[in-house]
Amino acid sequence: MAHAAAVTATLAVTSQWNTGFVANYKIVNSGSAQLTDWKVEFDLPADESITNVWSSKLAQSGTHFVLTPEDYNRTIAPGGSISIGFQAALTGAYSPPANCLVNGQPCTSGSTPGTTTTTPTTTTTTTTTTTPTTATSTTGSATPGAATATLSVTSQWNTGFVANYNIANPGSAQLKGWKLEFDLPAGESITNAWSSKLAQSGTHYVLTPESYNSTIAPGNSVTVGFQAAQTGAYAPPANCLLNGQSCTGGSVSTSQSTTPATTTSTTTSGTQICDQFGTTTIGGAYVVQNNRWGTSAAQCINVTATGFAITKADGSAPTNGAPLSYPSVYLGCHYSNCSPGSRLPAQLSQLTSANSSISYSYTSGTYDAAYDIWLDPTPKKDGVNQMEIMIWFNRQGSIQPVGAKVGTATVGGRNWDVWQGSNGSNNVISYLAPAPINSWSFSVLDFVSDVRNRGAITNSWYLTSIQAGFEPWNGGVGLAVDSFSATVN
Repeated sequence: MAHAAAVTATLAVTSQWNTGFVANYKIVNSGSAQLTDWKVEFDLPADESITNVWSSKLAQSGTHFVLTPEDYNRTIAPGGSISIGFQAALTGAYSPPANCLVNGQPCTSGSTPGTTTTTPTTTTTTTTTTTPTTATSTTGSATPGAATATLSVTSQWNTGFVANYNIANPGSAQLKGWKLEFDLPAGESITNAWSSKLAQSGTHYVLTPESYNSTIAPGNSVTVGFQAAQTGAYAPPANCLLNGQSCTGGSVSTSQSTTPATTTSTTTSGTQICDQFGTTTIGGAYVVQNNRWGTSAAQCINVTATGFAITKADGSAPTNGAPLSYPSVYLGCHYSNCSPGSRLPAQLSQLTSANSSISYSYTSGTYDAAYDIWLDPTPKKDGVNQMEIMIWFNRQGSIQPVGAKVGTATVGGRNWDVWQGSNGSNNVISYLAPAPINSWSFSVLDFVSDVRNRGAITNSWYLTSIQAGFEPWNGGVGLAVDSFSATVN
């Protein structure tokens, strides 16, 4: 194990609302030897509790929480780092974790037990403010009480980076609704976003709120983030606008026109697909498909900038057989149709993280809300994969997963009924939630690790796609994937 003094764990709160928050710890090995194990522990106030974790295992004793590694991220190379995260519920005002220790030492270099910094040590910060400007202005100053958007680059590597914008409301009135937009150079492109909805037009990007963070109370803030791929040298976002006003709060070139506050999105928002196997792409990163494979009855979906909704669902299927269809959104390859810019298929042994967020809307009918992780011994881009890991976020009606129940498991901090069997084309291990889950951010590799520990796959297998949607047997109009993101590194 590397000397404890060479290890730090830095907290970043990536999203916050009245009843909860999402946070990550970045664990960095700055020593010259491999870190072969790690443990992060901390205390939360009595009115805060962790509801789920990703890329780590959770243990709890009262208000004391301990995060330990999964098999795939136990070892950290010299100069390397990993990120783990959790979602927490709270009542009252937010307080950060206290008494943070990594491998028995204070989490952040130079800190003392009982304090935790919430600013990543590798962060490059640019504070911006929504100061109105005119075409002839050459200088600007912050307007007292104006909303601000602060950029923080929290992680950076040769081919990409992760960044957050902290949108703060220092004024005396509620900020109801916000829109953040900016340009990236041609060599950079956003691959996914979180705590916001993403729209894109060429090199112009627009982030708008989720329902839970659309209003910012006086003195409060929300944090949104994105991951971007890059070729060449990193350059920060330019021409930033917050609610239609300049974000720079400083000098404005008289010869440079600002980016319009409105754009024509190419993310196919409002696109209707009724073709049996019709597809489109959203966010420049994911494929949405109607995938009406099991029936000749009509089915239509309305594609949004971040997901889709079922608008027509004719026909029905017996509940002791296969569903009618699997309308879905995915990252990776499905029957030779690969999502743009995806690095999948990728061998499991080469992956350091695979994180995803999903948000569903439910209605009446007989269906399951499905989340699929597809794996194969070869880097397969077409046809049927040998292994399907299926996560049932919701089950309505007298339906059940393939095979038989073989036990229970705790994965990603949640309890699941585990089913195992074969549908005749591929093996299936299913994780059935005991109660509907509307939204969740988690590590895909947590489920992969559990399946590997059952002896069903090895690290030489390939992750080929990550897919989320619905399998309806009857009804389903109104079912929606409100948002979906997946990032594989």
